[in-house]
Amino acid sequence: MGFALRVCAQAIVRIPRWKRHTKLDIDTRRNSKLWAHDEYGLCSVGDLVRIEECRSLSRRKAHVVVEIIKKEDGTPPPSPFPKW
Repeated sequence: MGFALRVCAQAIVRIPRWKRHTKLDIDTRRNSKLWAHDEYGLCSVGDLVRIEECRSLSRRKAHVVVEIIKKEDGTPPPSPFPKW
């Protein structure tokens, strides 16, 4: 699960994670950015999406958007989400 950052037939998804520093005993926030294929262009910036790994679709895209969990603007997500 991650948040969509940019959308144009593909979604750049930011996946936050927390990492514990062992010596300083503090939590740091790290992010991973993944390119995911959005066939129908249903995602918008800020949506919480679920992605799934698939075969390589391009040099950077190896994931596909499976569903939109929560829309940024508060509207209900599309149900059922179309298969690619």
